[in-house]
Amino acid sequence: VSLDMWAPFIASICDNLPDAMNKICFDRFHVHQIISRALDQVRRAEHRIMLQQGESVLTGAKYILLRNPEKMPRSEKSLMATIQQYAAKTARAWRLVQVATGMWEFIRRGWAERAWKSWIRMANSSRLAPMKKAAATIKKHMYGIVNVIIHGVNNGHAESANSTSQLLKSRARSY
Repeated sequence: VSLDMWAPFIASICDNLPDAMNKICFDRFHVHQIISRALDQVRRAEHRIMLQQGESVLTGAKYILLRNPEKMPRSEKSLMATIQQYAAKTARAWRLVQVATGMWEFIRRGWAERAWKSWIRMANSSRLAPMKKAAATIKKHMYGIVNVIIHGVNNGHAESANSTSQLLKSRARSY
């Protein structure tokens, strides 16, 4: 069963599905969303401090930080190099996101668990409160994150259908 990490959904599945803890899969998108939001919180906090000091390196960097570094144009790669040089906290958080992004290729439960536990340790030692909070969420839901890696399940099609239905509802507001 692929779902987001909303507690009522989890409780309902656990109440109604035998051996639910081995069948619940938390979609990759939702896991990445938690980690990316933590990165953005770090960026915003550091940006405020840097602006007070007259430095605007992080201005306009929100979406660049979320982009795959392999697909960045040269100008964005140069901005990333500047960010890594001058915005240490944001650079640390960005590296944690990159490590987490690469951890979906495992096929064995043990390797996946060790990798995520290692990521949690790195996030906790980063001294960045939003990343520590994301690590706590990941730790709490580790069973479903490892399950999605092992079972290869995702709810992309369901999310796409939901997005389409929401768009249709929005467009039909006057009918």
